[in-house]
Amino acid sequence: GPCSFAFLAPMIGIVFAQSTSNLWFGIALFVLYGVGHTAAIVVAGTLGSRVIEWIETSGLRKASLWIKKLCGLFILGYSIYKIIEILN
Repeated sequence: GPCSFAFLAPMIGIVFAQSTSNLWFGIALFVLYGVGHTAAIVVAGTLGSRVIEWIETSGLRKASLWIKKLCGLFILGYSIYKIIEILN
């Protein structure tokens, strides 16, 4: 995605620089980057349902709903502010 490019661009530069003298090091960097990036996504996806389950069973459901509403109001308010700023 677009967010991973910020991390991938310097990695590509390092790999190209290292690959001229050590091809296997460059290949290892790309493989380790792929494993690390994928592992983070798998962990987040796996733990997401457990966190929701923990919130439901621990009585934090009301607090979670208020936090979601507060964040939504913040995003809405900031969006309105930016629109007004652009129009002025």
